[in-house]
Amino acid sequence: MERLDLYPELCGKIREKYRTQGALARDIGMNPSTLSMKLAGKSQWSYLDVERICRALDIPMADAPNFFTPIVARLQQMI
Repeated sequence: MERLDLYPELCGKIREKYRTQGALARDIGMNPSTLSMKLAGKSQWSYLDVERICRALDIPMADAPNFFTPIVARLQQMI
C-alpha cells in the first residue's frame, strides 16, 4: 500500500532545502521521530512548530496554509 503524503508541498520544500526530514528536525531542535509523526498525522502541530519550520524553510507565515493545510483547517474551525 502506498503511503499517503498529508503535506506534499511541505515535504517537497523539505527535500528541496534539507534533503531529509531528519536534517530539518535537527536544525529546528526537534527530535526527527517527532517531526516524522507530525508529518504522518499522528501528532499535532503547535504554532511554534509551524513558525520554526516556516522560518527554516523560508516560507512566509502568510503562506503557511499552503503548506500546513490540515492544521490550518482545524485552527480556522476553532476560531
